[in-house]
Amino acid sequence: MLTLEQQDNKDLLPRYEYPGQLEENIPDLLDYEQMIERLEEYGQPVIQSSYYFIRFHQGEYSLHRIMTAGNLYSCGQVDHDEYGISDEDLEFAAGTPGEAFPFEGYFPVSGLIITKLEAILG
Repeated sequence: MLTLEQQDNKDLLPRYEYPGQLEENIPDLLDYEQMIERLEEYGQPVIQSSYYFIRFHQGEYSLHRIMTAGNLYSCGQVDHDEYGISDEDLEFAAGTPGEAFPFEGYFPVSGLIITKLEAILG
C-alpha cells in the first residue's frame, strides 16, 4: 500500500508498505530519512538498496532493514538466521563499546554482520 505522510514542514514523503510482512511495533516516530542519515554517519554501507540495523524489543535483539527506492521506504524485520547471523552476533554488536546510537533500542550492525550480509547478498 502506498501512503503519503506530511512530516513537519517537509514535502509529503511516499512510503510503500507490504501488508502483513512488517513488524507492527516499529514506531512511526522513527523517521526513515533520519535513521538512514545516522546509519551513514556510523559508516554503515548500503547492501542491495538496504540499510541494516539492530533493534532491541521485548527482551530480544532482531535484525531489521530499511529498503530504499528513491523516496520510497519499506522497513521490516529480517530473519537473521538465513544470513548466518546468530543471536550472539546481534547481542555482541549491540553491546560493542562506542556503538551507542541516538535512537533508544536501536543499534548499528557490526563489521562481522556487514561481512556476512555482503557475502550472501553481494
